[in-house]
Amino acid sequence: MNASQKISWTATEYDHNHKEPDWFWALFIVAGAGSVAAIIYGNVLFAIVVLLSAFTIATHANKKPELVNFEITKRGVRIGETLYLYDSLEAFCIKDESHKKKLLLQSTRLFMPLLVIPLGETDPKSVEEFLKEFLQEETIHEPLAQKLFEYFGF
Repeated sequence: MNASQKISWTATEYDHNHKEPDWFWALFIVAGAGSVAAIIYGNVLFAIVVLLSAFTIATHANKKPELVNFEITKRGVRIGETLYLYDSLEAFCIKDESHKKKLLLQSTRLFMPLLVIPLGETDPKSVEEFLKEFLQEETIHEPLAQKLFEYFGF
């Protein structure tokens, strides 16, 4: 593929899994029990943190994912309005697991060492051929936390 071209696509920022009301009941029962236990042990601040965490999780669970524009050019990889130059990226890996195709980018950034990009309907082979001109292809594994979030429907 010619390096002067670009590959662009639009995909949701994450897969949204609808949560039933029972899921929210379970969340708040567990959070309530944790808060009561924290208060019994004299840690009111932790009880507040548990309740705020449950509220934050419930709010995020109801949020619908936004459509994000992705673009791979000869300068770098653009996610929305943010351009990640190839100088700040070390390697890439394409995961094609069942119906979820993802591009994993290993970054040199301290707070964002791994970028996980959904490929949507984009052909993984064309992305791989394009990126091989700029980055090294390596086996990259998603963090355990990421896999757990996906398993529990986040």
